[in-house]
Amino acid sequence: MALCLVPAESLAQTVSGTVVDPTTVAPVADASVSVLDPDSEPRRATLTDSLGRFILELQAGQQFYLEVSRLGYITTRSMLLEIGEESSPPLTIELEPKPVALRGLEVEVDREAEEFLGSLGHTPESLGARWISHEQIMALPPPELAL
Repeated sequence: MALCLVPAESLAQTVSGTVVDPTTVAPVADASVSVLDPDSEPRRATLTDSLGRFILELQAGQQFYLEVSRLGYITTRSMLLEIGEESSPPLTIELEPKPVALRGLEVEVDREAEEFLGSLGHTPESLGARWISHEQIMALPPPELAL
């Protein structure tokens, strides 16, 4: 009969949870969940799945921060945590939305498109500043002609 002793420091425990948007309570997919040591050095990372879930394996007794980030959200960091000898209950981490500012987009109509609109009795100006598809153009009623 053999006896195998494993030091307590090498026992792995899991840290799991879900990342959600607090305004919609929707899961945040593809968020980066990083484990940082007490000196804020990255040690391990994963991405959340389509349901916002993540799971990480850490050594029991290890102190760490969890940092969660995703484009369109404010990066958040936990307080200093320590994993015990027993698995901890799943965490829920809220990521506050942070809209991404984009520069405006100006679309110019080329001659061919302008001629096509003209054949339908429209001009780019008559359509206004809005996104419009080919199907929507084809569904437009013919303009009223002034005689």
